[in-house]
Amino acid sequence: FWGAATVAFLEFANVGGPITIMPMPFSGSTHPVTLAGLLVQTAAEMLSCVVLAQLVRPGTPVILAPYPGIMDMKSATHSMGCPEAGLLGAAFAQLCRRWMLPCDIVVGTSDSKVPDGQACYEKMMTLLLAALAGADTAVSGKLEALGEELGVLFQLKDDEIGLYGREEETGKPVGTDIREGKKTLFYLYLKNDAGLREREQLLSAFGNPRTGDDEIAKLLDVMEERGIRRRVMRKAEQLAGNAWSIIADLSPADGAYKKLLEELVDYSLNRTR
Repeated sequence: FWGAATVAFLEFANVGGPITIMPMPFSGSTHPVTLAGLLVQTAAEMLSCVVLAQLVRPGTPVILAPYPGIMDMKSATHSMGCPEAGLLGAAFAQLCRRWMLPCDIVVGTSDSKVPDGQACYEKMMTLLLAALAGADTAVSGKLEALGEELGVLFQLKDDEIGLYGREEETGKPVGTDIREGKKTLFYLYLKNDAGLREREQLLSAFGNPRTGDDEIAKLLDVMEERGIRRRVMRKAEQLAGNAWSIIADLSPADGAYKKLLEELVDYSLNRTR
């Protein structure tokens, strides 16, 4: 914890957002060489973060997600597809169960550079031990899926605002994305829908800082006439629907946080700037 990371942690805790605490302990380099010593130090690190979050806002939800590994003393390289990582993952899962805190043990990383037999048994070995010890990845997996849906939704809406938004609201001239040549979904649909000769004429405006307002207005009219804007927004609505379904599947005990997440989805879909 230091600098901007601490500020971000405190700000997120202040609004009651769920916080994932992810130390990366390495036996023999960043942490003690013994697995017991590593467990003690990492436990202190994680619990100190939990305490800090609760001091900022009591009840702030946390997920503990240690990412353990070792350092090879001969080569001074770090390994995460090793038996020790599996043992540490199981130990961390049991600690979290004792503390009654949700955990997402980050294991299943292979030291192999290709998807071969080594990668298979290293992933299986480390994942299985943590899973059998009771690691809870269901919540974090849903939140990760929610983040993916929200991220794409936010970008699609950003693209629409960049083309059709009002300059006095957005603070940037309409059509800036066209002049900068950004390869948005609008661009892709327009490119795929146009014939070869028409495509060259329409897309010549993209990536050209000298493209005039009249050319941009023509492009926007063409995209409206061909239903491209509607198609992009249907995709955005589909993403929002997926996000709402994920939120609905979260625990009923998290009602207040589910409402915040639902409001975030609604804002992302309907914002105008």
